[in-house]
Amino acid sequence: MSLLPAPAQAASLSEVTGFGTNPGGLRMFRYAPDGLPAGRPLVVALHGCTQSAAAYDDETGWTRWAEAVRDRRRVCAGRERLRLLLDRPHLGTRRSGRRRHASRTVRTGGHRDRGSSVSPVWGAVEGAASYRVLRDGAVAGTSPSTSFTGSGLSPGTTYAYSVSAVDGAGAAGAPSAPVQVTTTEAPNACHTDNTYNHVAAGRAHQVQGTVYANGSGQNMGLYDLYVTHTLEETSPGYFVIADSGCPS
Repeated sequence: MSLLPAPAQAASLSEVTGFGTNPGGLRMFRYAPDGLPAGRPLVVALHGCTQSAAAYDDETGWTRWAEAVRDRRRVCAGRERLRLLLDRPHLGTRRSGRRRHASRTVRTGGHRDRGSSVSPVWGAVEGAASYRVLRDGAVAGTSPSTSFTGSGLSPGTTYAYSVSAVDGAGAAGAPSAPVQVTTTEAPNACHTDNTYNHVAAGRAHQVQGTVYANGSGQNMGLYDLYVTHTLEETSPGYFVIADSGCPS
């Protein structure tokens, strides 16, 4: 796979001033692609207190999406393949002949989904009444908008997502090129309890009144109801003391 530089963009973030009373001292920045037709929708995004507008844009790719909307051709639903985007794309694109293919692998991030869900988004197609979302070739659901959340997934697993536009008569167009999405690994399990209950639950064992974590063999102190520890299961049946924070 060859990585290509992002296309040059003449437009840039510019600060907007004089937008009304501003007791909080907020700052506003705008991005409008060059040559943007009239009547295009406006997206307002708020970033966190410690972020900057430029850093927020770099992490989320809003300006890239704005350019994609500007460059989108007028097509009927189902006549053009959708270009599927995912949260926080990490890789660029590759070109083959005259057709452009998105080639991105992402790990779900930005929201703590615990590895059980992903949220693909894509560019709108004119004339589309809805969109059909496929996961590994099978229909995962439909969406009236350009986003979808797939839940109930397995942690640390790769899935292939694609989307097809559906017109008002219910006819679906050709699906987009699939995008590989890998869910995050499930976090290690954490258990906070007294040493007596740790032993009873099979996370530790005791020898002559002293308790040791199963697997690591770390000394947990007396075998009673008053000594409390947090154990982290770093692999099946292997526990380590994690009193300072869990998961580590």
